[in-house]
Amino acid sequence: MTLFRNIVFAAALAGLIAGAFVTIVHRIGTVPIILKAETYEKAAEASTAPATTTDAATTEHHHDAEAWGPTDGFER
Repeated sequence: MTLFRNIVFAAALAGLIAGAFVTIVHRIGTVPIILKAETYEKAAEASTAPATTTDAATTEHHHDAEAWGPTDGFER
């Protein structure tokens, strides 16, 4: 039983170490690219003017562009 417990403990420890490593690599490599892309997206949204229509169906259904975006902080 001791051998089985040691194997499970070693596997759990290896999983935690691998998960921590992958998390660090993701934070260093991917997150800055995503944040830089969001600055370009916001600049593109600001430069394009929304089309104005008087159609009743389009004026009733309105989406806020910032409503779905994550807030700064932990969600990032």
